[in-house]
Amino acid sequence: MTALGKSIGALLIARTNLLVTMAAATVHNGAAFDLFSLPAKANGLCAVLAMKANLDSADTAVLDQIKVESASAANFSDAATVGTGATVTLTGANGVTDVDYLGQVKVDVDLTRLPVNHRYVRISARSTLSDTANTSGQVAGVLLFGGLATAPHA
Repeated sequence: MTALGKSIGALLIARTNLLVTMAAATVHNGAAFDLFSLPAKANGLCAVLAMKANLDSADTAVLDQIKVESASAANFSDAATVGTGATVTLTGANGVTDVDYLGQVKVDVDLTRLPVNHRYVRISARSTLSDTANTSGQVAGVLLFGGLATAPHA
């Protein structure tokens, strides 16, 4: 992919951060990602969360309390919320059974504004299924780093 004669793909890095099964009101924390492990310094982060829920009539799947956190240690003992996302609610249509619904949300973060000693980031969100007996859902999260100071070497 090119723009203005430059390879944009060489200036983006994607990392999987979260992959969970939905349940009744459960908070999910993504893996601690060390910003120092990137091959070049990134200035921006876009966290993308996607959800899929198999619902029946009037059942709901909700993804809320969506945030990107940063911390100085991998255990997130001093976590700070650096970005938040809007709640996503999927609702089974009236009269349907066993239908897949999809939703997504993104959170943009300016990495240049992180607290100076914070080197770890992660996605955190709460998922809730209204009926856990015969419905199911999954949530996946990806971190996309951009604005790299230099193109990473292959």
